[in-house]
Amino acid sequence: MKKLALAGLIAASVSTPVLAEKANRVGLMFTQVEADISVYGLELTHAAQGWGLEYGRQLNRVFGINLSYDNTRFVDGYDISNLKLGTDIGYEFQANETTVLKPYVEVGVNYASEFMGDNDIYRDFNHYCGIGLRAEMTSFYIDVSKTSSWITVANTPFDINYPQYVVSAGFTF
Repeated sequence: MKKLALAGLIAASVSTPVLAEKANRVGLMFTQVEADISVYGLELTHAAQGWGLEYGRQLNRVFGINLSYDNTRFVDGYDISNLKLGTDIGYEFQANETTVLKPYVEVGVNYASEFMGDNDIYRDFNHYCGIGLRAEMTSFYIDVSKTSSWITVANTPFDINYPQYVVSAGFTF
């Protein structure tokens, strides 16, 4: 009985029409990172800012998919690039006649590339999760979120907690 109820809930959420007339969005991201790096028990924190692009599609009131790319440059010449594919799970509701709000949790996979100058330091897949709030107006959206990735660099003593604060804005179509 529980499995039947769960299947019915999933089918209803997938078949529910989108409240917003425009389901696609594309925009620019501004990122703030505070990477906590652990090396042999020594904790280091580095802060940096970056820019990126994102595309998203709202599948229904509950589920959306997101694809984004960002590049963050630290002061010492250290760069991290992220290619993320994830889903946001929340509930989209009408705030007023022209605005739709969606608080959500986000989970997905992240392909991270790290560079120091011209040297390729690390490339690998990891997971990420986070929370956010998106507001969609007539042809415009703004999204505020915080995600975290956890990276253990193979064959090194480096463990990185990578919280990323993101503000993005763009167009819906």
